[in-house]
Amino acid sequence: YSILYAPDGKSKDPEVPVETSVMLYPIKKYIVVAATSDVGIFLNSLGVPANKGNISFTHPPVACAHLGHYLASLLTDGSIDVFSLIESRNVQNVQGVKAKCISTGNDEIWTCSDTELSKLEATSIQTQVNELVGKGFVVEGERLLKHSNCSKKEIEEFHWKAGWMYISKLKFDESFSHLSRSNSDPRKVLKLFPELRKESLVRKAFTPRKQGIHSMLAKAENPIRDLEKAYVRLIDYLWQYKTGRSNRRVETEMKVLKENYEKLKSEDKLNEALEVKKGMETLRKEELDRLVAIDTALLVLYCKFTYSRQSRSSMSQISITEEIPIKSLTDLLLPENHCAFEECKIFLQSGLKTPLETSYALLLMSKNKYGEALQVFHELSTGKRTEAGQDGIQPTIELLKRVNIENGEIEESLLWDHARWVLKANPTEGIEIFTTERNPPLDSETVIKFLETITFSDSKVDLIATYLEYITASSKLPRYHNLYAERLFLTYLKKVSKGDSPESILATRMKFRRFVETNSFLDYEEILEQIQKSDLYDEIIILYSKLQRHKEALEIMVYKQRDYLSAEAYCIGNGEKLGGLSTAKLFHILLCTYVEFLEKHGTDTFAGAIRRPKHGKHKRHHRVVASKDANDIKHYLTDTTKDLDYTKEAFRHLLAYQSEHLDPIDTLERIPDNLPLTMLHPYIESALRLSVSRRRNAQIVSRLVRANRFQTQFTLMEVKKKSFRIGSKTECAFCHKRIGDSYFCVHPPSNALFLGRVLTKAKWVITHQGCSKKYLEKKRQKSGVDNVLNVR
Repeated sequence: YSILYAPDGKSKDPEVPVETSVMLYPIKKYIVVAATSDVGIFLNSLGVPANKGNISFTHPPVACAHLGHYLASLLTDGSIDVFSLIESRNVQNVQGVKAKCISTGNDEIWTCSDTELSKLEATSIQTQVNELVGKGFVVEGERLLKHSNCSKKEIEEFHWKAGWMYISKLKFDESFSHLSRSNSDPRKVLKLFPELRKESLVRKAFTPRKQGIHSMLAKAENPIRDLEKAYVRLIDYLWQYKTGRSNRRVETEMKVLKENYEKLKSEDKLNEALEVKKGMETLRKEELDRLVAIDTALLVLYCKFTYSRQSRSSMSQISITEEIPIKSLTDLLLPENHCAFEECKIFLQSGLKTPLETSYALLLMSKNKYGEALQVFHELSTGKRTEAGQDGIQPTIELLKRVNIENGEIEESLLWDHARWVLKANPTEGIEIFTTERNPPLDSETVIKFLETITFSDSKVDLIATYLEYITASSKLPRYHNLYAERLFLTYLKKVSKGDSPESILATRMKFRRFVETNSFLDYEEILEQIQKSDLYDEIIILYSKLQRHKEALEIMVYKQRDYLSAEAYCIGNGEKLGGLSTAKLFHILLCTYVEFLEKHGTDTFAGAIRRPKHGKHKRHHRVVASKDANDIKHYLTDTTKDLDYTKEAFRHLLAYQSEHLDPIDTLERIPDNLPLTMLHPYIESALRLSVSRRRNAQIVSRLVRANRFQTQFTLMEVKKKSFRIGSKTECAFCHKRIGDSYFCVHPPSNALFLGRVLTKAKWVITHQGCSKKYLEKKRQKSGVDNVLNVR
């Protein structure tokens, strides 16, 4: 291709890097080369190729035309690609032209086909987007908008228009998706639903006229289903605004106003600052009015669905309560809301077929009218008000659990009055009013006095015991722990006197026993005084044990329960808890108990011999009781033998099986002098055997310790006589200079001893004699101790 340069008339033959035929179009002093695959190879006035652009065709071009800095290319598929030569990108693709040639005019591009002549005008992006949205091409309009440098306001306006376009086509999912991104006033959307406005609720709730959304639904195939879908998406849209966008919107606008206010105030422009402050107040008031409309609409919609139409919803395979973000009315109303109270009250009382009394009470609670809400719940329980499936008890419990008397949320008298009828109606759940954490908590004495005034015909209901159980879990005052223990004991006595089932009596007793055994805040003396005359021997033994009155505990086991094996097990078990020496002391107390009884009632006759195991050796009795001994217990529980014979048998068993826990000298000094030798012989034989065994073991241990000490001393001597080689490169560990032929010292390593053993392979440290003291001082400051080995 040749290019003729006009000023000198010379021809230039440039090498254009394209593979197929090209189209050349002059733009000012440049020539644009459009190839079959790309565009942007420029030739300057001298015919030299310039840089290649980044633009590529979607299809091979047929013809090209330029208008300003735009290049329009007619493609083989009949469409037109419009390129921006400044931005080096494809800004638009025009479909459906079907032209065969293209040309440019005055700010216009003309295309021509066999049958028609078309004109393309350069229009703004916003105009094109509006036209696309108006014709229903929202996706194309959004794509076009993203290619332009549009502002945030333009994007929000686009979503607003797209949302309204989809509403007109009854596509509510797409509609509210765009509306939620438009950051517009939700009250504009609510105008489509006249039945949700406050004015409609005052007249008659849910009697819409044929206007707004209802006029659009008039020609729908299933208007009821489409209306429910619109309601569900509206709830989601309003809830998103209430929980998130409302605060962000106020903060964004308020931030700008605050900055202007502070700036004007610092510049002493007080009049302008006051105007800005009024604007801030207006903004808050406007947002409050907006939230009132939103919360009122949400309340109406939620109640309409969940209470009136949920059972006959026409939405196929959709559970409304799962679709909407409000899972319960409490989420909407509590802890606070902006519902228009009078309008919502009218709706809840007369807007639907039946009054929604529970919802009305929740509305009262949200407005801090707790007294009126409690009255509504009370009237529901008495039948004065009616609502299907609601008796007012559980909501009253939940309300009384959360109200704060100290802050004046409710009068104290209302708490006691309503708690009384709740406890009488449902004591099991009603007691939760007083067994729930409060801040500040209720006075325990006042609660106990109040519960004492409530009586039940059923003896199984004990509110005070339940409350005391809750108090004892957190309080350390002995008074409440004692009251609870006393309550459990009285409950046990009542069940025994009334002849309740053994399982019930045993459950109460075990509860009392566990409480006494595990509680460390009880006044044990006081509890012991109350139950001492009863037959609760196990519990009495526990209390005696906690009071360190082991003699009384052992006497009960031996003479009340007639179970000397349990007494021996008690000595072993409690001795292990208190330490090894305590076991011997407890067995000595048990021995003295037997001896004192024998001395008191006479020891003339010690008939019988000590029972011994069949295999000859004594079997030590610890925690496990042999079956033969268990049979002996049953014998003593049913036999009519006197306490004297029983004590002799227990005494024989103690000497025969627990000799290892008895001190021989103390035992021989304590037993009666007239004890028959045949009865004492097995104990002396066992005691001597144990004594010899202990002495032998002690000697063995002593010799082992002595041998170990000798071995340690020998190892220490080996370490101390260790020799050292000083070479020409040996350095001082402190000054790091060579030792040479100077006097030197050898320091034992810091780890010469490990777990009481001398490490023979530990590395010694070599220093100059003059550096020795400095090295020792440094090591002493670091470790804090001197080494056990001396410096050589």
